[in-house]
Amino acid sequence: MKLQENIALTHANYHIGVGDSSQLNSTRSLIIQSNKPIRSGTINNRSCLNMNRHTPFIWIIGLTCLLFLIFGTNSADAASKLIAESSKSHQITTGRFLLAPVSVPAGANPQSSLTLLMTAKNDYFYLRNFGNYSIRYFTMTQTLAATTIRYCVNQNFRGGSYTRCADNSNAITVGNTLTLGRIQFSTPLGVGGSYHFSAVSNNSGNNAISVSISQNDLLTPNGTIYNS
Repeated sequence: MKLQENIALTHANYHIGVGDSSQLNSTRSLIIQSNKPIRSGTINNRSCLNMNRHTPFIWIIGLTCLLFLIFGTNSADAASKLIAESSKSHQITTGRFLLAPVSVPAGANPQSSLTLLMTAKNDYFYLRNFGNYSIRYFTMTQTLAATTIRYCVNQNFRGGSYTRCADNSNAITVGNTLTLGRIQFSTPLGVGGSYHFSAVSNNSGNNAISVSISQNDLLTPNGTIYNS
């Protein structure tokens, strides 16, 4: 590099901090100090620049060139590597589904079947949705033969009746076999809701009511059946 200048300096003191990527809090310094006047002269170091004293930023350009020659290789070696990572987003839906027979609309989950004591050959019960999804289908079984199961949507049976709902409409018939199978609710049973059921039999005795549901019996938040 070739530096040429006719301006006399009585004191020059430069401090250049060079960051070390391996130690964030430490720096290396280059100190150029001279207490003697600097007059016209020549500095030869891989002559890379011939500066004119009329250039406004002559000292800045010269200093930059000098730093590059001295520290260029070391800085490149110490530079931090850039690591590209691909980012993936996951949408996870969690919840539970549980349908159980209970004796009252807001009954606690019995964790088992509900046994009806049908000494009079009839009784009432409820199916309550304890989960986080509306239920479209359910599977039911019973243990007392020749017993007909019916239900009313969003209302109880009319007082004293096992076949008509409170609004005097006909209750919906589920069936009268021991294994009633997979049944579709005429109206989906909402979260926390319960439907009123009746059981009328030709025989007296105990009738254990069991129900079950699976993921494929649920309505998704957008109103469709899982895996439909």
